[in-house]
Amino acid sequence: MANNEQHHRDSCLYSVEIAKQFIALAIGGVAFVVATAIASTNVPNTFFWSATLFVVSIGFGLGYVMSVIAHINKAENYDVYTVQLKFIAAIQMLTFFASVVLLVYVVLWKLNNNAKLPSVNGPTISVISGNNTLTQQQVSNKDVEITINTQGEINFKTTIKKP
Repeated sequence: MANNEQHHRDSCLYSVEIAKQFIALAIGGVAFVVATAIASTNVPNTFFWSATLFVVSIGFGLGYVMSVIAHINKAENYDVYTVQLKFIAAIQMLTFFASVVLLVYVVLWKLNNNAKLPSVNGPTISVISGNNTLTQQQVSNKDVEITINTQGEINFKTTIKKP
């Protein structure tokens, strides 16, 4: 076997392995997006676009692997640096990276738009009333009695636990 043919064979194997890695990462991306969408109550449309681009990347990756096999079978050489194969590989990678960018955008958007509860030390009871006001009472080593009157006011009565 000529040295040049071995070089093409190694390049072919590396390019197929890279395509398989992008396929595996895209499958993981789809799983992440679907699991997060199921667990979330407010899913923005960009989440679905991200999942769609991951699926498109998987499709182009599979198309690339199958095209490499067809190229080897037809041309009887391992030179995978043809325009068609480069184009398919480039589309696979671009759709994967575009999906990751959309996913990062969604995650940052969710982090910035979620209301954060104030931090407290120790065990607490938190009640959010109908007008979205937050009432908190620390309850460490205390018995708690909560009363809500007819006007919707929340009252906490705590007494220290006796040993």
